[in-house]
Amino acid sequence: MIFNQLKNKVKNYLELLLKKYVPNIYHILGTMLTAKLLAQAGSLKSLSLFPASTVQMLGAETALFRHLKTGAKCPKYGHLFMHPLVANTAPRKRGRAARVLADKVSIAAKIDYFKGDFAADKLLMQLENKLK
Repeated sequence: MIFNQLKNKVKNYLELLLKKYVPNIYHILGTMLTAKLLAQAGSLKSLSLFPASTVQMLGAETALFRHLKTGAKCPKYGHLFMHPLVANTAPRKRGRAARVLADKVSIAAKIDYFKGDFAADKLLMQLENKLK
């Protein structure tokens, strides 16, 4: 019971911070996924400097290095797999969905870092159109 209350407090606090500092990324990914990507990248600046392919692989570093070392199967997505647009896609189309999502997240990160206007609605619309 106490654990759930603490978890909800932390989640609410994260939502407030993310809505204030990274509204575009937050609107596309949600609270937990945005927090995980920012933590993995290290900062908003580094996330905004990453190309979309690197954003797509955030969270899959172990599998990527295993692929490079042993020739195992190449990973297609990292943390982005938890997004509903990727997770609910047919298995053979998930790589493309993760790639398109990473592209829009990369654009949103650049807009948030350089203090651009709110463009997440437009990015989400483009994302859904590409995945249809």
